[in-house]
Amino acid sequence: MSWTRCSINGNKVMPVRCAHSSVFISKKNSIYLFGGWDGSRVLDDLIRFNLETSSWDFPLPITGKIPWKRAGHSGTPLPNSNSFLIFGGSDGEHYTSEVFIFDCDRMQWNEINTTGTIPQPRSRHSASLVNNKIYIYGGSDGSRSFNSLYVLDLSTMRWSIPNCNGDIPPATWGHSSILYGNKLYFFGGSDSDSMSMSSMLNILDLSNHEWKVNVKVASDASNAPPLGRAGHSFTLVKDNIVLFGGASDNDKILNDTFVLDLSSDSLVWKKFLGEHTPTNRCAHTSEIVNNKIYIFGGSDSKQYFKDIAILDVDKVMAKIQQQPKKRIRLRPFKTPIDNNNNNNNNNNNNNNQNDNQSNPPNIIVTLNTNTQTIQPQPIKAQPNGNQAKPPVNNIPPPQPLPSRLKKAATPTPTAIAMKDSTQQKQKDLIEWLNRLNLSKYENHFLKNGMTIDVLDYLTEQHLVEDLKIPTLGARLKILNSIQLEKSKNQTTKKVKDDKETLKETIDSLKQVADALAASVQTLSMRESHSNNIGGHVSPSIIGMNGRSRRGSNAFEHPIK
Repeated sequence: MSWTRCSINGNKVMPVRCAHSSVFISKKNSIYLFGGWDGSRVLDDLIRFNLETSSWDFPLPITGKIPWKRAGHSGTPLPNSNSFLIFGGSDGEHYTSEVFIFDCDRMQWNEINTTGTIPQPRSRHSASLVNNKIYIYGGSDGSRSFNSLYVLDLSTMRWSIPNCNGDIPPATWGHSSILYGNKLYFFGGSDSDSMSMSSMLNILDLSNHEWKVNVKVASDASNAPPLGRAGHSFTLVKDNIVLFGGASDNDKILNDTFVLDLSSDSLVWKKFLGEHTPTNRCAHTSEIVNNKIYIFGGSDSKQYFKDIAILDVDKVMAKIQQQPKKRIRLRPFKTPIDNNNNNNNNNNNNNNQNDNQSNPPNIIVTLNTNTQTIQPQPIKAQPNGNQAKPPVNNIPPPQPLPSRLKKAATPTPTAIAMKDSTQQKQKDLIEWLNRLNLSKYENHFLKNGMTIDVLDYLTEQHLVEDLKIPTLGARLKILNSIQLEKSKNQTTKKVKDDKETLKETIDSLKQVADALAASVQTLSMRESHSNNIGGHVSPSIIGMNGRSRRGSNAFEHPIK
């Protein structure tokens, strides 16, 4: 069996929830869960699952300022392996960009005052730890989705926005992110406008912050690729990403499992069909411990879960490798008889013999169709030849590429292309002289190799001594035209620079406004939280997504 249900010791079971956060703390050999939604209210409790005893521990003896209730937030383990950070989230009415850190040794919450370009309040974003920084991407504030990327430096607790290259991915919430090597992989999600679920894989190269959007991923021949989804889990196990569950279009809740091997040259989704698969769910969390994935909670829109499902990844990979593969028939190469190449083949025999004396023999791989094994066979020695190599001018020219391949690669500049470029510049020069009614001096310029792109360097001395322009009027007309063109270009550049400066100023003001708005909303939430203690305010939106109220209870469905 690949899927199993975790047996719980003790008399406590996990309270039902979805849209919570979970973090594995290795020093404590425990998984900590915070917040979420239980179908009737937003939670602010912290519970702990002890992996050694397979038992739940709550309530915990916590000190410090406890974060207010929230769902759709992120939980990220910190490099010291003894604490974790939560960011963002919603209580159903308000959103936040607050940062809290929980110290698992002291059992203490600490609110962190961050600086820099603070993100707008949001939930259903993704968070990834990269060295000593946390990358926050996307999310929603209930009325709009984001495609912004923020970085929190844990050493200074300062936010910044990195300068990224390439196409920017569309705004999404409910997506997932994974760090592998020096790249962040983002999958799925939805937006607040069309509400369609994405199956897009986007990659951010952290070495140069370059985006690759909608990266092509194939699927194995026997199965279709994953449906677009949000609220799924995306877990890295060695070189593989394991995708499970989520919510697809038309409110379809999923429980399928796919594996993506990131170490392969070509990315291919492989579907895993195991026994005892957990019930359909979304807005759950997953943690990897000793090559086993622990799935916590979630919802299928009708009920909220408190179970723990465990997936043995080693068994998954073994089963995937045992799946039948396409048989590939290798045919032997047939050497065409080409009279033009016979001399070349014969004259290479001596070189082949010399190579065989110092290098291992070349190998041809053939497939035995009966036993389905690959058998190496040495190439037979070729007869010696004593003919001299033909002169270079006797070697036949290379054949042109087939028409279907002519556009397959970026062409390299050739002498013909360079010649065409020079001719175009000379043509532009002739047109310029025509506009000045000085076409009679055309040959003066062309004989001296002049082109339109070197006019800026012309002086009156050049016009008199080199170009032999006889009249002062013609020389002044040429120099004045060049000067006017320079002034025009400088004016255009200044306007462009002014626009860029204005844009930077506007962006800076927007960031200040966003920071002020975040502070105002945080103060509003604190006031609301203090006013509603002891009572219940029905939230308008679940922490897992950005949809509006549905019926009398907006939290009746984890994606509505």
